[in-house]
Amino acid sequence: MAKLNVPAAQPPQPDARPYRGLLERVAASRKFQKSARMRELLLYLGGRSLEQPGCEIREQEIGVAVFGRPPHYDTVADTPFMVFRTRVDPAIALEYNRV
Repeated sequence: MAKLNVPAAQPPQPDARPYRGLLERVAASRKFQKSARMRELLLYLGGRSLEQPGCEIREQEIGVAVFGRPPHYDTVADTPFMVFRTRVDPAIALEYNRV
């Protein structure tokens, strides 16, 4: 008897609209309006997380999508994401507590 390859049922995804609204409010906060790059990083990471929950977002992808690096740039020699992350993480926590 042949086996059928039936994909496992995927759990329903929660409605992302409330989270998208929260993400937009944080991005519109004064702290993130002062730095376009910080806002772009927040929106990219938040958007990808809402569109594909549980996805792995690699530093290379962020460098290309947010920082305009070429697709195969050297992440060891050119670390834009790591530098910004040290500034963005505390800002996100602060702003989420305000909204």
